[in-house]
Amino acid sequence: MTLQRIPLTEAARRLKQIRQIVQVQGLVVLTSHDKPVLIVVEVERGKQLLEGVQQLARLLAADNLLGFARAIGAADEQRLGVNADWIGQALTDLQDDERVS
Repeated sequence: MTLQRIPLTEAARRLKQIRQIVQVQGLVVLTSHDKPVLIVVEVERGKQLLEGVQQLARLLAADNLLGFARAIGAADEQRLGVNADWIGQALTDLQDDERVS
């Protein structure tokens, strides 16, 4: 792996841009040689997404109706449905970016 050297001021400028985009859009895809290598997500949104994945895992692991009901109740308590539109848009954006590159 070759490390690219850039001036500290340029690195600071790029990080500032990334922070601004994350605050506005909630998601940034950093690329290297036209290939996605890193996705940056706002901490709160990342936490919500991980909680959603955890609830999905509980749903898949549930072996009875009570287990399903508990997992659905926990997902509802965490208001995971609020992120549904954002998740769909983020996936669409990622797929569009992938097609373009």
